[in-house]
Amino acid sequence: AADTHGFVQLASLKPEMHGISVKVTVYDREAVVTSSEGTQVAVFTVGDETGLIYLRVLSSLPKDFQVGKTVILSNCSTQIYQSHMFLSVDRWTKVVAIASCDERPSDSPRNRHFSLTAFVATIPFQLSPGAS
Repeated sequence: AADTHGFVQLASLKPEMHGISVKVTVYDREAVVTSSEGTQVAVFTVGDETGLIYLRVLSSLPKDFQVGKTVILSNCSTQIYQSHMFLSVDRWTKVVAIASCDERPSDSPRNRHFSLTAFVATIPFQLSPGAS
């Protein structure tokens, strides 16, 4: 579901969505990891009024992602990484930092962290004749 400005709420994200726009606040910087391709990726916890999600950002982009800042991400996507859903920012994502505050944001429900849900791939199969 999108709000009146066209932003998708985190609660309505599903795996493998593309071209979405969100307005989120940065809560924590979790880690900087090296992807399997050797690219440095920063991981942040971001949230809106519906919950939280991990955000993966190419290491060349994290200057706009400071704790307390609100950012608009246009043309981002969701990806499954190690069975968990992440919001993903790449070179095609437009990032606009719109606000900053001195205090840690507190308006997002911390008990709704969408990256903590495990996604299991389902493989269609057919039962052989006579199987019960």
